[in-house]
Amino acid sequence: MTYQGLKKENAYIWLESKSELMGELYNNEFELHFFQSDGQEVSLHDINQLVGEQITYYDKVEKTKAYAVTFADSDLLYTLLLTRNPAKHTQTEEAIQKTLPALCIVILAGSIISAFFYSWYMTAPIKKVSKLSKQMADMDFSGFCPVGRTDEIGVLSDSLNILSRKLATTLSELQEANQKLQADIDMERQLERQRGEFFSAASHELKTPITIIKGQLQGIIFAVLLTVSALTGCASQSDLALRNPSSEHNAAMQGNEPAIIQTALSINGASSPIVSPNASAAYEKLIACKTEGYEQQSVADFDAAFACTPDELTEFLATVADVSNTISSDDENYEFFITAITFSSYELYCEHMGEEFTLFVPMSKQSRLCDYLDEAGEPVYEFNCFVESNVAYSIDNPKLVSVAERDKALLTYKEEMQNYLNGLSETEITDGDVKTMLIDKSAELADSLSTENMRLSPCEIYFLEINGEGAIQ
Repeated sequence: MTYQGLKKENAYIWLESKSELMGELYNNEFELHFFQSDGQEVSLHDINQLVGEQITYYDKVEKTKAYAVTFADSDLLYTLLLTRNPAKHTQTEEAIQKTLPALCIVILAGSIISAFFYSWYMTAPIKKVSKLSKQMADMDFSGFCPVGRTDEIGVLSDSLNILSRKLATTLSELQEANQKLQADIDMERQLERQRGEFFSAASHELKTPITIIKGQLQGIIFAVLLTVSALTGCASQSDLALRNPSSEHNAAMQGNEPAIIQTALSINGASSPIVSPNASAAYEKLIACKTEGYEQQSVADFDAAFACTPDELTEFLATVADVSNTISSDDENYEFFITAITFSSYELYCEHMGEEFTLFVPMSKQSRLCDYLDEAGEPVYEFNCFVESNVAYSIDNPKLVSVAERDKALLTYKEEMQNYLNGLSETEITDGDVKTMLIDKSAELADSLSTENMRLSPCEIYFLEINGEGAIQ
C-alpha cells in the first residue's frame, strides 16, 4: 500500500500514533513492527534506525499477514506487521501460574464436597430399599421404606412397599389355608388307617370260612366229575382208588379227560383237605427227574420224559398235585419243583387242552409298616397294592429251547415285573394309571426276553387292589 502525501521523514509520527492507538484498544496485547525491504526491523520512532531483529524472528509468534508500505517521497519498500505482545502474554501466564494452585485446591475441595453430598443423596434411599428387601427375603414384611422422592428410586421404594403389604396379606392367607389343609390331611390319614384296620380284620375273619367253602366246593366238583366219569366209563383206575380204596371197581377204564381236569385244578391251587398217602412216593418220582445236566436238555425232551400219552399225563399231573400239597419252601428241591416241574406241567396240560401257555404273575407292594398288628398277629401296612396277572407265551420249537433258557426267561419276567412295581412311588400308583404302566412294562420285558424260538406276550391284568379298594378288571 502507498500512503499519498505521507513523507518518509514523517512516518514515525504515523507509526507512533497507530502503536498508541493499538495499545489503548487492546491493552498493549498487540505490537506494530516495521521492516526494511531486506527484512531488518526499524524503530517506530525513527525508521532510519535499525532495531536489530529480522522479520523471520516473528515467524514463531502469532501475527497478521505482512503488508508492503511505500512513502510519497521514497521508492523504498517497507513491511508492516502486527504481532501479539510476548511480554503481555508472559504476564498473563505468570498470573495464571500463580493462581492455578489455589484454583485447583478450590476445585478439588468443591468436587469432594459435591461427591460426598451426591453420594449421600443417592445411596441413602438405596440403603433403605436394600434393608427392606433383606427383610422381605427373611419373610419379614413389617418394614416400610419412606423415601419421599419422585425419581426412579422413589418409584422403586413405593413398589417395594406395595409388594411387602401384598406379600404379607398373601402369606397370611396361605398360612390359614395350609392349616386347613393339614387338618384335612390328618383326617384323611386317620380314615385311611381305620380303613386299613377294617380290611385287615375283615380279611382275617373271612379266611377261615372261605377256606372251608373252597374245600367243600372242590370235593363236590371232584365227586361230580368222578360220577360222570363212572357213568361214561372214563374214570381212571388211579382216581377211583384214591377216593375209594376199598372199592371193588378198580378195573382199568378208558378215557382220562375228567382226571386231567381234576389234577390240573389241584396244581393251580385248589388244595384238598385230604393229603394223599402217596405224597412221599410222588416226591421221589419227581425228584428222580432231576438228573445231572437236566437244565441243558431241550424242553421237548424234558417234557417227553413225564408224559407221552393221556394216561401218563393224568398220572403226572396227579403226582405234581400230591407234591404241591406237601412240599416245603425249605426243601432243597423246592426251586426245582416250582420252576422246571411246574412250568412243564402247565405246558403239558395246556398242550393237551389245546390252549396257549400261560404264566401266573402275582405282584404286591406294601409300605409304611404300622406299629400294631391285626387280630391274627399279622403286620399291618398303611399302603397296600396287590396285582394278579397272566402272561401268555409260546415255544415255537421246543427242540431248540433248553430248560434253563425257558426257566430263566419266565423267572426273569416275574422278578422284573415285581421290581418295577416296587420302584413305583405310592403317588404314581394311586394317582396314575398303574394298570397301563404295568402293561407297558410287560410289553417291554416281553420284547427283550423273547427269542426266535420262544416268544412272550404282554401281561393281562385281571385283578388290581389298592389300599383295600380293588376289583376284577
